[in-house]
Amino acid sequence: MSPVKHHNPSIELLKFVAVLLIVNSHFKEQYVSFREFATGGAIGDALFFFCSGYTLFLGRFGRFDEWYKRRIRRIYPSVLAFGLMSWLVWSYDMRLGDLLTVGAGWFVSCIMIYYVIFYAIRRWASDRLWVPYVASAVLIAVWYSQFFNPMRDSLRAQGEPWRSLLFTTVPANGIWVYHWNYLKWLLFFPAFLMGAHVGKREAAGIGRKIESWPMALVRVVACVAVFYGMQLFCSHNPEWSWLQIFSLLPLLAICYATFLLCRTSLAMKIVENRTWGRAVTFIGGLCLEIYLVQPCVRTTALNHLFPLNLFILFVLMVIAAYACRVIGRFLQQTFSSEDGYDWGKIFKL
Repeated sequence: MSPVKHHNPSIELLKFVAVLLIVNSHFKEQYVSFREFATGGAIGDALFFFCSGYTLFLGRFGRFDEWYKRRIRRIYPSVLAFGLMSWLVWSYDMRLGDLLTVGAGWFVSCIMIYYVIFYAIRRWASDRLWVPYVASAVLIAVWYSQFFNPMRDSLRAQGEPWRSLLFTTVPANGIWVYHWNYLKWLLFFPAFLMGAHVGKREAAGIGRKIESWPMALVRVVACVAVFYGMQLFCSHNPEWSWLQIFSLLPLLAICYATFLLCRTSLAMKIVENRTWGRAVTFIGGLCLEIYLVQPCVRTTALNHLFPLNLFILFVLMVIAAYACRVIGRFLQQTFSSEDGYDWGKIFKL
């Protein structure tokens, strides 16, 4: 099946926003005395998965092995390049197994699983997307329920496999459900699915009309306020902490509202500007590589320059991410064919 010719610059801007939020959420130590500003990670992750679902539904399809191979060729050359850079630049030598799992970060493994599920959805349920929506909602509800007593103690008593699969460092009644636990691998799937749904509608010409940016911005702010308001309520009322799972609804609303904001005329002016547009597209396109390199680039050595240290570190992350992508493309071309190198494609911004 040939790919659908459908370029949406709003997705480039959305990926840029996702990068900023993901990086910002990891700057807790760099914010010095203002750590509460190091937030937005859950929103950034959701936006990233939304963008991935959007572009995948419009992309080239075909046999599963061919389709999945293209996903591997896009992601894992950069992962291997990161491993090489970790050894050469940061003197951190990871074993191959650690590099492909822990070293690549949780969402690399997560999205590779999503790709398998997504292929089945696009192949057999593209006209019935309500089915995976309902299925994911049921699975989230069932899995989330296992975090609470007495069911949790009952399952833990059955042995380590249950404990490591369902319950990690932060159980769901530990207030912030988006902290590290395997449940969040499932929590972000609806955002991935929503991206695919919106992409399908946009390609069919039945997307929502472009709105004025003030109204779109108000909608985003309102959704963000509800999302964090639910978390604050749960943190101050532990007996109601189970309600935090419903924060997934405003999180999905944030994804769609931000997408609509990125379609407004003001947003399009930013993307179409020769300077700002290139910066947005370049940084948004490095979303994966920035995620990979940012733990190694982050340092507290520049904290005395706060808040300038945040900007300096972000620039260094972008430079390191670009180097990671260049090395990844070099490795990809080295092992993909016997032809010479296409240096233009390797260094392409």
